[in-house]
Amino acid sequence: MSEPPDGAPEATAAAVAVSAIASLTAGDVVVADPSDLGAYAGCGLEAADIARVLHLGETRHGDSRRQEGAIRPLLIPASCRRGANVPVAAGAALALAQRRAGGAVLTFVDARWLSEGDVHEALNLSAVLCLPLLLLADWPWIIPNAAGRSTPGIESFCAGYGMPGRRVDGEDLVGVYFALTEAAGFARLGGGPTLIATIRQDSKAEDGVARLSRFLIDEDIMDQEEQMGCSRHVDADIGAAAELMRSPLASHPAPPAYSDAGTGALR
Repeated sequence: MSEPPDGAPEATAAAVAVSAIASLTAGDVVVADPSDLGAYAGCGLEAADIARVLHLGETRHGDSRRQEGAIRPLLIPASCRRGANVPVAAGAALALAQRRAGGAVLTFVDARWLSEGDVHEALNLSAVLCLPLLLLADWPWIIPNAAGRSTPGIESFCAGYGMPGRRVDGEDLVGVYFALTEAAGFARLGGGPTLIATIRQDSKAEDGVARLSRFLIDEDIMDQEEQMGCSRHVDADIGAAAELMRSPLASHPAPPAYSDAGTGALR
């Protein structure tokens, strides 16, 4: 068996987050690290907006909730260091459950941190209370723990909490979307948490962004001209963000501030 790649290309990793968030609705919540550009993009911010929030400390008003008429889920920035975002997401899920709001909470985690105590406690609470928590895990082939051994696979890990878990090809962005759509519907109906593991097994395989582009063209959802227009828009947006990052203010980043990220929306 060949070794898997060390990590997903950054573009594909961001695209996985965008595909996952596309399955959510206005009543849902996303908890993500402020540096997770895919999560910010999925919630409606463009590259230049992300740079302003992260490096210039600007507060953005409403960008994460509405863009071109589309209602986005609420975005709550939280540190993903060693899975620290999972307890925050569990707390948000508890708030939604207590309000009977019918929403779901999505967060992201590196599977290496699933053995952390805070993560264990959050997952245990979520399973016992059937909280609407969706955990999207970047799942390597071997997960080292503190003792240097590999941890159980996805199915056995989830069985310990009594929650469903499933594998998804991390390069299949359409598959990620449908997997999250199903899990979110299950969570909103009171089914409890679900872990979805994205696995990338072959570094030589077609990357997720290219595969999605081909799918959209093959299914007549987008033609070549529209695809080129999207590419030009993305290139221009990234160029604007790069120019902003070269400004003198960007050399002294301020703490992130985000007006839509307050827990007041969950009260």
